[in-house]
Amino acid sequence: MTHTIQLKLAALAASAALMAPAAWAGNMMVGNGFSPTHFFGKDLTEPWMACVKEGTKGAIDFQYFPSGQIAAAAATLDALNTGLLQVAAVSVGYVTNKLPLNSVSMLPGMGQTSRQMVTANRKALAEIPALAAELKANRIHPLVINLFAPYQIMSRGEPIDTLEKFDGHLIRTAGAANTLTISELGGSPVEMPAADIYVAIERGTVDAALLGLPSVKSYSLQEVLKSISANGQFGSFTTLLAMDLDVYDKLPPEQRTVVDDCSLKIEDSVAQLMDDQQQSLLDEFGKMGITIYSYSDAELAKMDQRMKAVGQDFVSRLGARGLPAEAVYTGYKKILSETPASTQ
Repeated sequence: MTHTIQLKLAALAASAALMAPAAWAGNMMVGNGFSPTHFFGKDLTEPWMACVKEGTKGAIDFQYFPSGQIAAAAATLDALNTGLLQVAAVSVGYVTNKLPLNSVSMLPGMGQTSRQMVTANRKALAEIPALAAELKANRIHPLVINLFAPYQIMSRGEPIDTLEKFDGHLIRTAGAANTLTISELGGSPVEMPAADIYVAIERGTVDAALLGLPSVKSYSLQEVLKSISANGQFGSFTTLLAMDLDVYDKLPPEQRTVVDDCSLKIEDSVAQLMDDQQQSLLDEFGKMGITIYSYSDAELAKMDQRMKAVGQDFVSRLGARGLPAEAVYTGYKKILSETPASTQ
């Protein structure tokens, strides 16, 4: 081999080394708007960080900032986009202006269990191009998908156990589809973060809240609630543990594999945990003196008829903006119908 060829090969090798993704150096900043005791932190974010750190043998490590220390729940997407955070909890319901199509997962009637809804959402991101494209346009890579089992009505007073009883009640919602759902049922929606519900219920600023059961104890709401529904189908709320897309793309393949494997593992375990907790939490709250009630089949049918307008609004409102809402809605419903509701 001539000296000239050797020099050319050396130059090519050096160029390839420069082009190869560099391993992550330093700690990734991780943040959310949840308290350290909230399940999204202790059962999802913290185990995910531990899994990635172990799987990369410490090559990827983290600094964790819960409770909105760096960015409040509604500002975490901006924090990712500006580089303040590399990993964050992105609550879709708080940023529907930027992720409107992905809010399809929160519509009423979109699943019966957390496991079913999470599985369907994961499949939809792979099979409905517009959903994945929307995340990419916002420069985020979805790590762990989290959806509550259907939200329930939690009241400071008597059960809101018929369609007619929604009339005149001020009910906290998380925004987006939740808000329209309560409006269609005849209630008056009041949008506010979950962290503000306790004081609002205690002071009577709202009469009730629409929320997932696993969040009740995170915010100590069992102290101020008098009744909780057990079988409502009022939609859900989607929160993604997400990574800045540029950060994810620059990870070496072996580190991306660890990140994705840990994400799917934690995603599955948390969905199972949430489904397992549904009945045990209802039993626990009942023993505390909170009235636990179920809607009759007739009432569920009446409410379902009213809530169909929420899906129709999603299609017409986003379609008017030139977004492929009808194709997303139809495709998502089909995927959901093919996804078992079993919690095992």
